[in-house]
Amino acid sequence: MDSKVVYVAIGILVVYVVVLTGLVGYFYGVSNISTSTTTYISTTATTQLRYYTFTVTSTSTFTTTNTVTVTSTSTFTTTIATSFEKLEITNAYTSDSKTVIINVKNTGLSDATITDIFVNGKPLSAFNGGSSAPGTPISLTSGATTTITLTFTTALSSGTTYDIKIHTASGTDYPKAVAIP
Repeated sequence: MDSKVVYVAIGILVVYVVVLTGLVGYFYGVSNISTSTTTYISTTATTQLRYYTFTVTSTSTFTTTNTVTVTSTSTFTTTIATSFEKLEITNAYTSDSKTVIINVKNTGLSDATITDIFVNGKPLSAFNGGSSAPGTPISLTSGATTTITLTFTTALSSGTTYDIKIHTASGTDYPKAVAIP
């Protein structure tokens, strides 16, 4: 988990507690606070679940000079998801003018599903009679790799660079330029 996200989440929670404590004191006209305790509790969920839960509990007791006691307990819980998909096209090359081979690795923390492949902005099947093996959808668990072979019925033009784009179920595109020798 990115440490900046943790620091921001904790900072927001601390500001919440400070503001809440100040508001309680203000609204109840506390002029002489004899007791004030604030407890911060931070719990972390199992890392296999790939999310973190932060809980801040603030308990404040105020006693005024007129022996009026105000007790305020508030709990603020937030969950920060750290799972994400991230595909890396580790290699893309041609074996001949009708075949492009793409090696893909899921380096993210969650599973990914490749739903479409585009060539120069067109769906693979609409570009030179293209098809893929394996066919889409292609599921990749976290850390998994796959090799996708694109085959075209019409040869790709020599000396041309093609924009290959892998599209996932999450809506993310992963582009790679492939030059045909």
